[in-house]
Amino acid sequence: MSAGDQWAAEPAGGGYGVRPRSGLVTAMAVINFVFGGLGILCGILGFLGGAFLASAGSAGSDFERELERQMRQKGVQVPGGQVTSKTVQTVGTIVMITSLVSLLWGAGAITGGIGLIGRKNWGRILTLVLAGVSGLLAILSLIQIGSTGAMGLLNVLIYGFYTVFAFVVLLNPNRAREFA
Repeated sequence: MSAGDQWAAEPAGGGYGVRPRSGLVTAMAVINFVFGGLGILCGILGFLGGAFLASAGSAGSDFERELERQMRQKGVQVPGGQVTSKTVQTVGTIVMITSLVSLLWGAGAITGGIGLIGRKNWGRILTLVLAGVSGLLAILSLIQIGSTGAMGLLNVLIYGFYTVFAFVVLLNPNRAREFA
C-alpha cells in the first residue's frame, strides 16, 4: 500500500453508506428557491397594489357621492354605467386575494426546496403537490389564453415546465430512493 491508498480504498461491505445525490433533485430544489422567491416578491408587490386599489376605490366613492350631490343641486343629470369606485375596490380585493395565494405558493416552494436539499420525503411530497397545483394553473392559463394573450402563453410555459420537471425528477424510482 502506497501513501494515500488508504483514502481510495472502499471499506469492507462494498461502500461508504452514503447515497449518491442526484443533480436533478438539487436542480429541482434550486428551481423551487427561484420560483418561491419570485412568488413571494410578486405576492408582496401585488398585495400592496391591491391594497392601493381598494383604498383608492373607497376614497373614490366618497368623492363620487359628494360630486353627485353637488351635481344634483345644480340640476345636472348624473350619467350611469361608468366604472365606479366599487369596481376598483372589487378589483383591488381580487388582486389582494391572488397575491395572498402567490405568497403561500412561494413560501411552500421555498419550504419544499429546503426539504429537497436535505432529501426529506416531506419536501418531495410538498413539491409534488405544488407541481399538481401548477399543472392546474397551466390548464387555467391555457383556457384563458385568448383573453390574456402572450402573458397567458408565458404562464402556460412556466407552470407547465415546473409541473413536468417536478414529476419527471421526483417520481423517478432511482431518485425517489434518495428520500428513503
